[in-house]
Amino acid sequence: MSLFDLEVPFQWNCPTCAHDVVVAEHSIKRQTNFLTTKFSADSREVAINMLLIVCPSKSCGAPYVATRARWGTIDSSGPYTRFRASEQIGVGEFVFAPQTSAPLSAHVPETVKEDYSEASLIRTMSPKASATLSRRALQGMIRDRWKVKKGSLHEEILAIRDHCDSDLHDAIMALKSIGNIGAHPEKDAAIIVDIGEGEADELLKLLKLLDNEWYVARAKRQNTVEAVKALNAQKQAERNPALPA
Repeated sequence: MSLFDLEVPFQWNCPTCAHDVVVAEHSIKRQTNFLTTKFSADSREVAINMLLIVCPSKSCGAPYVATRARWGTIDSSGPYTRFRASEQIGVGEFVFAPQTSAPLSAHVPETVKEDYSEASLIRTMSPKASATLSRRALQGMIRDRWKVKKGSLHEEILAIRDHCDSDLHDAIMALKSIGNIGAHPEKDAAIIVDIGEGEADELLKLLKLLDNEWYVARAKRQNTVEAVKALNAQKQAERNPALPA
């Protein structure tokens, strides 16, 4: 269900900080404007819904701004005037902020981050295009992290089996079934295929998981190793001040 239609309070995962929070009245504002014209032959109205959520997490507080447009008619037959929506206009809902949900770390190549950011930005407007960019970002990660380059994304996923634990590799392989990717293993990662509702978000979540597994964890490990080596060198120097550094 759309955020526009949920009753407050409700559970929400903030796309900026990725925390599960409860959105209460003081954290959300919704507004609807109506557009009409005398030239409308069928007396249809346009409802523009606007939504602002300020993340209630004290460590975040980032705004979420979205809008949607729908055709409909004004019903004044009852005690209250109501807007009867009939269909969405264009892409329906559009998120203005954040432009990128849960951005990738600084350790990921810029080209991959660009594909991920664009995939996140258009995930509600064009899930198919978003999925295409996500698969290209996945291929970029595989080629950068594991230096694997085959004829197709399918072959590259198979080639990194020994570099992943079974659960993670199974998750990557499961990605092939999203949007009929598995039906075209011989095709390039950039092929545009059909995709179901919510599946573009799952691809983005997988990319974030791979960032944590392949890049962030490695960087933390390297930092820890270097810190221990530096500490050891310092202790050795203190014990043997006459030794050269």
